[in-house]
Amino acid sequence: MIVQQGGVTALLRLANEGTDRGRELASQALAKIAITMDPNIAFKGERAAELVRPLIRLLASEDGLQNFESLMALTNLASMSEEIRVRIVKEKGLRTIEYLMFSEHEMIQRAATEAMCNLMVTEEVTCSLSFHSPFRVCPQLSFFSPGLHLLRRG
Repeated sequence: MIVQQGGVTALLRLANEGTDRGRELASQALAKIAITMDPNIAFKGERAAELVRPLIRLLASEDGLQNFESLMALTNLASMSEEIRVRIVKEKGLRTIEYLMFSEHEMIQRAATEAMCNLMVTEEVTCSLSFHSPFRVCPQLSFFSPGLHLLRRG
């Protein structure tokens, strides 16, 4: 109903220009939409790319539920296109997602790992993690990714 009535536009505006609490609530509402609906339908055109920044901001929250919902939404968005995956990297979401893979909360770990798996098809992510990761996640993940034979040699 919210999507049909144009609520995504209003929520995006609040998530980017509202008060701190308004940004947080609007970002969480957008995350819930991205989780429950096909993002290709809910966020047509550039809307999906506009959603990345508020979701990455939500990852910094102390609230585990907000972290989880943001990760699940980013996972769904990352499955849409290369453009979205690159946007997640440019908005500095990669390091935060990588950090959350080692959260003390199992569901956050799973959601972060799933998001990272969707990002791994982007060459920039694969190279960045393989050479600069403090957690050395990429060498383990690279064995499961077809086409990464160069990383496997290392």
